[in-house]
Formats: sequence, C-alpha cells, structure tokens
Amino acid sequence: MQPTARKPFTTPWIALTLAVLVLIAGAALYVTCRSSGMQRAAAATEAPFASLNPGDAAKLVLRLDSLTADGADATNLQKESETKYRCTPEKIYVAFSATTPIVMGNHEDIRPAAVAHVTGVVGKNHELAAEKIVVLTGYVQVLPCK
Repeated sequence: MQPTARKPFTTPWIALTLAVLVLIAGAALYVTCRSSGMQRAAAATEAPFASLNPGDAAKLVLRLDSLTADGADATNLQKESETKYRCTPEKIYVAFSATTPIVMGNHEDIRPAAVAHVTGVVGKNHELAAEKIVVLTGYVQVLPCK
C-alpha cells in the first residue's frame, strides 16, 4: 500500500492567499496616495483672496468680467458643488500673458464671461499673477450672486 500524496495547495488556500495579497496591495496603494497628497486637491483657496499676502500661492475659480492688455478683471466664485459656483462680491485682477499655460482650452477661450480655475501667486499690488489657467466654461454653471 502506497501512502497517499498530500496536495500542498488546494483551491480554498489559493483563494485565501490571493485575497490577502489583494488586501495588502490595496493598503499599500492607499498609504502611498495619502502620503503623496493625491487624495483630493482643493478646488480653490479656502481663505478670502483679500486676506492673502503678497507671495502667497492661490487657486481660485473666477469669472472673467473684462479683459485688459495684460490680464483680466474677474469675480471670485464660491464652490456650491462640483459643477455649480456662485459669484461673490470679491473682485480680483488676474495678470497673465500669451505664455501663460492654458489647459482645457486656448487663448481664444479667455474672454469676458469665461470661467477659469486660476493658479498663481499674489502680487505686491494684490493682483493674482497667473501661473496656469484651466478653462471651465461649458463644464460648470455660475449661479446668481447672493
């Protein structure tokens, strides 16, 4: 009589091992994303623009009201939901040039009534010097001012 060979791996053990590996990989991915700040970027600067100091970084969602030779007069918008923003009484001058990177659009999309997410630095005259402009016109709705 020959001894029966034992199967070292059976289907339940393989399934359990795979489940544990998936959980470990998921936990590692979660920790990596959290530590690198990839969880969720803030849509806009939390503090009112008027309270920022020259040199501070700012991310604002703005409605461009009128264009000038080197920028635009704009209205700061407050986020209501992912696709809805409400205008505020806060007016901001945004300085930009033909070399300012524009995402989700081009320089022709920078016009009065356009909505844009502007990343920049507060200047010494309390203007926003744009470093990047993301055109949101057509993707978001601007609600009436309160």
